[in-house]
Amino acid sequence: MPFMPPQEVPAMPPKHDDATPGQKALALYSLMLFTGRRYTLTALAERLACSKQTILRLVRDMELRGDILEMGFEGKERWYKIKTPAQRPHLAISTQELQNLIMCRDMVSHLVPKAIRDTIDHALAATTTLLPDFDTRAQAFESHWRTECKGRIDYSGHVEMLATARQAIAEHGICRVAYTGVGKTQPREHLFAPLECVSYREALYIYGVKVKDDDDTNPVGPMMLALHRISSLELTGGHHVHEDPDPQRSGFGIMHRSPVRLTVRFDNFAATYVRERIWSDDQEVEGLEGGGVRLRFTAADETEALSWVLSFGARAVVEAPETFRDAVRGELARMAQSYVPAKG
Repeated sequence: MPFMPPQEVPAMPPKHDDATPGQKALALYSLMLFTGRRYTLTALAERLACSKQTILRLVRDMELRGDILEMGFEGKERWYKIKTPAQRPHLAISTQELQNLIMCRDMVSHLVPKAIRDTIDHALAATTTLLPDFDTRAQAFESHWRTECKGRIDYSGHVEMLATARQAIAEHGICRVAYTGVGKTQPREHLFAPLECVSYREALYIYGVKVKDDDDTNPVGPMMLALHRISSLELTGGHHVHEDPDPQRSGFGIMHRSPVRLTVRFDNFAATYVRERIWSDDQEVEGLEGGGVRLRFTAADETEALSWVLSFGARAVVEAPETFRDAVRGELARMAQSYVPAKG
């Protein structure tokens, strides 16, 4: 029989179809109670991996059980928020739950300055008072995780800067930032509205909107700043109402400047690595004879995608688009020229 390459499809978000209605109701109630935040129907459906119809049914059930919800509108969509109970609930945390928190700490500890790690350790230590059996706290703090990385950045001098950025995000504040871009030797000043902190590989970034100096209500466009390249970040006292200019970004890369749809063929050795990961929400993975794969996906930025493709060496071949193939050829030619033996 002729070889029939297996067709593989993008991984889809997990659905909680195996959860009982009671489990879903408890998850919804716990999320709203413990965070105290407003959630739109869309946000709740995404957080709980349920349909909007399921969330609506659960919300109606909560309404029938008493006056415990607040509601309003965010644009055209209704939001829901649970009212703060008169008495603080008495809760407990299991040893496994505490160990999961410690796992998260150990997985990100290389990204944050020691001063922040110390506050994390203190907060985790305080949670031991919620253990049903206080004598198990020593076992709960056993860690079985460590993180390996290539090229760790020292963020010890950025504690206050990170705190300022988080304050600006929470208060919708506008900052004046001095930033040294890649390949530059001197910082440039920008008026910047931070929206969120981003962790990518072994580095921290602040994502937001660049605004005009003479009109901070007028956005110039999205801006992603590497925390370690910021030399100063100060609140101006101004505030903004800017929202994420690129809310649909997802998948490959962080820079999101010039999206490009790529088709790349990988040999059987690289195929395992490629097949195990999700590179973009719209990816297509096609199995090839001999064990290789053909990956079609959307990269957020051509420059970043170029570095990624080259990291596979001869195990990856760009098939489309032709303009990107030309970019790879050009970079390979420049690399080869750098290794030409010097004459004489």
